[in-house]
Amino acid sequence: MARIRFPDLGTRVVFLSAFIAAELLLFTGTWQLAYLAGFLAGMLSARIRRAVILGAASVLVAWAAYLVYVFVEGAGLQLADLVGQILGVGAGAWWLLTVMTLLMGALLGAAGGFTGCTAARLFLWEQAGGEPAGAAPEPPKS
Repeated sequence: MARIRFPDLGTRVVFLSAFIAAELLLFTGTWQLAYLAGFLAGMLSARIRRAVILGAASVLVAWAAYLVYVFVEGAGLQLADLVGQILGVGAGAWWLLTVMTLLMGALLGAAGGFTGCTAARLFLWEQAGGEPAGAAPEPPKS
């Protein structure tokens, strides 16, 4: 099966596409699928380090924007205080729950970015040299 060449996409394109995907998943109520937004960033990134960073950053920013929306429009602060009391850290520890939520989002995005970049290298894109990404190098001819 012929593989397609890797598109040369900029950082902004990858970040914005993963950010929009994460926001759409949040607003549809499927926050658990934030991994897929990171996966998209990984598929569109040329390097694993870039995929992990962009996956984590795009999901982190999307979740931060969503939490700002929840705190401003809804009763997010009261809910965070209630969960803090249930966890036993006190009523003023709303910030701790917010930080834990953002950390979980960043980890989901980073894991998705790593997996997406690895899967794209193995199954989707072709390297610049013309050989498939998963192909073994040819032994030297004597």
